[in-house]
Amino acid sequence: MIKIIERNFSTDLIYKLSIIMFVCIVIMLGIFNVEISTVSITIQLSLLMIAVISVLLIFTSKGFYMNEGKIYKAWFLFGRMLKKALIEVNKHKIISVLGYNKRDQYNSSTPWEPDLSYNSKSFDLYLLDENHHNKILLMSFKTAEKANEVIKFLVENSDFTYQKYSPV
Repeated sequence: MIKIIERNFSTDLIYKLSIIMFVCIVIMLGIFNVEISTVSITIQLSLLMIAVISVLLIFTSKGFYMNEGKIYKAWFLFGRMLKKALIEVNKHKIISVLGYNKRDQYNSSTPWEPDLSYNSKSFDLYLLDENHHNKILLMSFKTAEKANEVIKFLVENSDFTYQKYSPV
């Protein structure tokens, strides 16, 4: 059973990948006016590869994959699984969500430049032990709805239980 949740990268990182792709394409088009040589062809192919890889990275998504009672964290491209990683659940049978306010600080060198910090919320899904002291990060989500959807999926299809995080 496969459950694809959301895009793999944040919106900020998707913007950065889009800029990289655009710059590579503009430089590649600029090289078309240069005399054809092995160096120009090598540069064009390298830039084309960078542009294609950035497009593919933009369309990757993350989710879960279940097979024969084992749960895997998986990454997908256009609905096809690229990679999966087994989630080790030794003593960790409890799922909990912790919400965070994250801030990416873009420090400026001068005081008159604008504040370019980026605020976002993150809902991190953790596997916990019985005392809630040891926790393993499963995945981070942008919205609480996605985190609750994953909790419902994992509780229904495995032997995990959901508890509110409160270390004893």
